[in-house]
Amino acid sequence: MAGRGSGPLSPIAIGGLVMAAGLVGMVVGHVSGKGLRWEELIRDVGTSVGAELVAVAVTVLMIDRLADRREMLRLRQQLVREASSSDHGLALRAVLELDVRGFLAEGALVEARLGAANLHDIVLEGQDLHGADLAGANLHRANLSRSNLNGCNLNGCDLSEAVIEMADLAGARLQDTRMDHADLAHVVLREADLGGANLAHSDLTEADLRGALLRGADLTGCVLDGVRMDSSTAWDETTRWPGGFSPQAALRNGN
Repeated sequence: MAGRGSGPLSPIAIGGLVMAAGLVGMVVGHVSGKGLRWEELIRDVGTSVGAELVAVAVTVLMIDRLADRREMLRLRQQLVREASSSDHGLALRAVLELDVRGFLAEGALVEARLGAANLHDIVLEGQDLHGADLAGANLHRANLSRSNLNGCNLNGCDLSEAVIEMADLAGARLQDTRMDHADLAHVVLREADLGGANLAHSDLTEADLRGALLRGADLTGCVLDGVRMDSSTAWDETTRWPGGFSPQAALRNGN
């Protein structure tokens, strides 16, 4: 039967043995080449050991930094997942922590998958979310002013009463999206698909609708002062306009 303590050596013991063997090898090598001269031996050993210790320290620091970066990446991904939660409290806390840690400024929500997220009343003013998937998300009364929502999927999203002024929604998908009673002044909706969207009673002052698809959209009661449209803006007989507004006149006026 094997005696007690006969198992594998611990990493500390192995390290100690390797260090001792290294020191013995350095001493033997020095003595064989220069003889036993203590001052030179101490100087050579000190120089060699010092260089090795510096190399080890640098390696340890690099490993520690890489570990921190991996942990920060893991935390960032976890917070983005939590931001997509249907639990409003969890989603809100996740976005706030993303902001506090500087992850939002680094583009954590760019092309993020946030479909069905419950983010009503969230403040994402001036943030970059371009290419994000927010289909079906609850953004009721959200503040998205000056945000980059270029190319986002917002189909079926609730943006009612939201503040979206001066935001970039170029190329966004907004089919059947609720945007009624929203502040959309100076918003960019170039080539956005607003098919079936509800924009009733929203402020679209000087909004850019060039190339936008408005088939089936409800714009009753909207403020369309200075709205920009061109020949590529598309609507049909199901599009509902505010009383007294003529899209043909807007085109002729060059708005």
